Amino acid sequence: MNIMINKEYLDDLTRYARENVDFISTAITIHISDDELESVIEEKLQEILYFINRAYNPKLVELKQKSRMFYQKWLSLKETDKNTANAVYLEYLALKFKIETIEIPF
Repeated sequence: MNIMINKEYLDDLTRYARENVDFISTAITIHISDDELESVIEEKLQEILYFINRAYNPKLVELKQKSRMFYQKWLSLKETDKNTANAVYLEYLALKFKIETIEIPF
């Protein structure tokens, strides 16, 4: 289900969540001597970041916009200027690869 939200608030939410996860992670590393407990808590914090990034990742949004722009440019050039179209298409493929590595990190 898609909903309308205030982008500025979402940006704030994701930025502060990431900052707080980083802070908590550092505090855990410094203060917890039990390595097993530390790794479990660290794993849970990384899960939080994973789901935040899955819901909204500004870098991913930007890459998808650039990818769309390169694809549209390729469509407009592919019949008239094949050399430039090929270069644009290679840029498009590189962006698609980056997008896939962010969306599927493992």
